Amino acid sequence: MSYFYRLQKKKIAALFFVSLFSLSISAIEPGDKVENFRLLDQKGGSHELFYYDDKKALVFLVQGNGCPFARNAAPRFQELRDIYS
Repeated sequence: MSYFYRLQKKKIAALFFVSLFSLSISAIEPGDKVENFRLLDQKGGSHELFYYDDKKALVFLVQGNGCPFARNAAPRFQELRDIYS
């Protein structure tokens, strides 16, 4: 194996373990309260969590438009939106 291949392999392994560790320390349990946060929508609009305090649930859809799984799931998400909005 070349030096660069081994170096890449080590970097990938290190990133995997760092991400695994960060997920375990930042996880919340169902029903836990979370602090207010702000997200931007696809049109650049800002949405903060506290604006939706009166809602029973919130759904966040994050997709990559180039992903075939996301494209195939889009009609189902639209159906769910129509049912629950």
